[in-house]
Amino acid sequence: DFEPFINMIKLAKNSSVFFPCDAKTGDTVIRRAWELGFNSINWSGTSKWDGIELVNTDESVSSADYLSGVSYVVDYDTRQEQTSTAARFKEAYTAKYGEDAVASDAVALGFDAYLLAREGIRKAEVPSSGESVRDSIANVRNLKGVTGVITIDSNGDPFKELVIERYMHGEFTAAYTAPTENR
Repeated sequence: DFEPFINMIKLAKNSSVFFPCDAKTGDTVIRRAWELGFNSINWSGTSKWDGIELVNTDESVSSADYLSGVSYVVDYDTRQEQTSTAARFKEAYTAKYGEDAVASDAVALGFDAYLLAREGIRKAEVPSSGESVRDSIANVRNLKGVTGVITIDSNGDPFKELVIERYMHGEFTAAYTAPTENR
């Protein structure tokens, strides 16, 4: 029962809620908020919301009625080609797996991990040394990957573009791409 939490959000007069959960839970909560008349909230989730429009835990109502404006962050959007690497990746993937094949987030991120490892080995002082490769990867800047331009930050985390999908008129489309800034 999410109603007490939805009412707390309503009383706080929040205009946006970031709700990191799976698509089924997201669908349930957003639909319930909509049923309670709480329709002005901007709901945002993680890539786990991919396909939320298909979940519909209550088929007596169309998900298009209550999901309008919902957004989530994606790791990879096949409609976005932020780099020339992304375009070449998409071409190669289609050539190998067919016109209807679409690479998943995991495939795109896996390829970017491969590119990071390859760049680390290429720039390492001692390519056969794990420590040397690790140190080289930690210094990667502006690598053109499939999912965007990647820079490894001081914590060792990848920093890259952020794509936000938004549900409007019955479908999710890329609504915003936050570019990276050189650090």
